[in-house]
Amino acid sequence: YGPMAVLPACDAPTRTGCVAAWASSEEGDFQRLQALSHRSLIWDDSDQLIDLNGRKALCFNPLLGGTAEMRAPARLNLGAANATGLEWGARPAFLQRQVWAQCEDGVLHTGRPKSTALRDAGSWADRHKVDGYNLFYADIEADAQARVTSRASNPQ
Repeated sequence: YGPMAVLPACDAPTRTGCVAAWASSEEGDFQRLQALSHRSLIWDDSDQLIDLNGRKALCFNPLLGGTAEMRAPARLNLGAANATGLEWGARPAFLQRQVWAQCEDGVLHTGRPKSTALRDAGSWADRHKVDGYNLFYADIEADAQARVTSRASNPQ
């Protein structure tokens, strides 16, 4: 996802036609951090999945709208959401200022959410399934809306 890639990384909030992706690890979760470093794969030129072989993975910081490695404080967090138990199509309530975030060595490090609704219970099942919450729901929504607006006003 370098500057010359067909789909470059979204390295700035105003860039469009780009990729925003990350793998995150909560502060102190060394087990997950270690697993991320060993399971990250990329597509090579012959459409085969290969190991990163020491290369840094793409890390987009949803609080900054880009790939900068500076730490974004929790006050920038527009809203996390827990959709567990909601009816299909219902919009979850946003919990603002829940976590800080920082890209480091290709991983998005986050603080521990302030709300217990945004934490796993710690059971074996919780460690092996996708979380029922999203720490950056409102941030991603606002980012996407801003990029669509930018693209619409500057068509290429």
